[in-house]
Amino acid sequence: MAIETTVTRKRQLDENFAGTVSEVFVALSLTLAFRRWSSATESYFGFLPAPGARYRHHVGSVLRVGRVVEIIRPVAVTLKEILHDPPCRVGITMRWRVDPVAQGCAVRLHAEYRLNHAAVLRARHWDRRLLLHFRNQFAFVDRNLRRLRDSEPTTRTAAASSGLMHD
Repeated sequence: MAIETTVTRKRQLDENFAGTVSEVFVALSLTLAFRRWSSATESYFGFLPAPGARYRHHVGSVLRVGRVVEIIRPVAVTLKEILHDPPCRVGITMRWRVDPVAQGCAVRLHAEYRLNHAAVLRARHWDRRLLLHFRNQFAFVDRNLRRLRDSEPTTRTAAASSGLMHD
C-alpha cells in the first residue's frame, strides 16, 4: 500500500511600481500570458482569458498545466497550476493583486504550493526554483511596464479599449 505524502508551503511577495493600477495590471497580464496562454506577448495591450480557461505549456522537462480561476479587472488574477517534472509534481495557486499605494502601486503575490512525495525529497530545489520564478515575474512586470510607457500613444489607446486599462 503506497502512502502519498504531500507538503504545502506558502510564500508572500510584493513589490512597488510607479504607475496607475491600470498600467500595472496591463504589465502584469502581459507577464502572466508568457508561456501560459498566449505567445503573442509582444502586443502591449495584453490578453486575459476568461475564468475557467485552461492552458498547457512545455519547457524542457517541465509541463505546466493550469487554469485561470479568477480575474477581477484591474486588481487581481488567480491561477492554479501543476508543474509536472517526472517524478515530481508541484501544484501552485497564485493570487496576484494590484493595490494602490502612496506613490504608485504594489503588486502582491500570495502563492501556495504543494509538493508531492518525489518533490518533497527535493524541497530545497523547488523552494529556490519557485522563489526565483516569482522574483523573475516581478522583474518582467517592471520590464513590461517600462515597455508600455515607451510605446506609442496608439498602443496605450488600444490597451484602454481592450478593457484592461480603466481608472
